Amino acid sequence: MIAVTDYLTRIGLPMPAPRPGAALLRAVHAAHARTIPFENLDIHLGRPISNDPDAIFEKLVRRRRGGYCFEQNALLAAMLTELGFRTRLVLGRVTFGAKTPRPRGHLAVLVEQGGQRWLADVGFGGYGLIEPVPFVPEQAQHVGGEAYRLSAGPADGWELHMRASADWKSLYCFDEAPCYPVDIAVLNFYHGHCRESVFNQNRIVALAELGCRRLLTNEEFKTIRPGGVTTRRLADEDEYRLVLRQEFGIALTADEQLRPRLVLAE
Repeated sequence: MIAVTDYLTRIGLPMPAPRPGAALLRAVHAAHARTIPFENLDIHLGRPISNDPDAIFEKLVRRRRGGYCFEQNALLAAMLTELGFRTRLVLGRVTFGAKTPRPRGHLAVLVEQGGQRWLADVGFGGYGLIEPVPFVPEQAQHVGGEAYRLSAGPADGWELHMRASADWKSLYCFDEAPCYPVDIAVLNFYHGHCRESVFNQNRIVALAELGCRRLLTNEEFKTIRPGGVTTRRLADEDEYRLVLRQEFGIALTADEQLRPRLVLAE
C-alpha cells in the first residue's frame, strides 16, 4: 500500500501542511535526489524492472533501494500528486554523451500548480536535477547550485541544457505527448534485455545533492564537487559492494550476485 507519509520518512521530510507550492516542490525534489539513489542494479541481478506503482514503492521506499528514471520519476509524480500537485509524465531522448540518436528512453515529470509549471526529474543520474527547473523557455534558471536552460527542441518539443564551464551542454530533449504505462513497459523490456542498451552494458549508481555528486559507473567511482573531481578505480567486487553500502546506502545480500559487466565486441 502506498503511503505518502512513508515516502516523506524515506526522504527525511516531515509531513507538510496541505499547501502545495514552489517551496514544497523544491524541498521534496531535493530530498528525494539526495536520498534515493539512481541505480540500475536489478538489470544486473537478472530481475525485470516493474512499472507497477505498488512494486516501485515497495522497492524504493520500503526496501530502501534505488532505481532508474522509470521508477524514480514515476514515484516522484505519484507522491507529488498525493501532495496536491498536478503532474504529467513525459518521455525524452537522452542527448548527453550520445554519438548516435538514442531511443525515447528517458522519463521526466511536468508539474503544475497555481499557474506555474516546472520540469522535475530525479531520474537522470549523476548529472541530473537537484531541484525542479521553472518552465520558462530560453532563460537561464539557477537551481540546485547549477544553471539550466529549456529551449525549443526538435519535433515541436523541448531541450534541457546544463551549463558546463562556459558552454551549454544538452542533456535530453522531450515532447509533451501522452505517456502511457505500456510505453514504459516496452522501454523497461528494452533496457533489461537489449544488448545495445547503456543500462544493460553498464552498472550505474548515482546520488546528487547541493555541492556534491557521486557517480559509480562499473569499477569507477567519481566524486564531483565545485573544487574539482576525484576518481577512484575499485579493485574488486568486495570493494564495489563496500562503496555501494557506504556511499549510496545500498546493501546487497550475499545471495544477490551481480553478473559480470556486458562487453560488446567492436
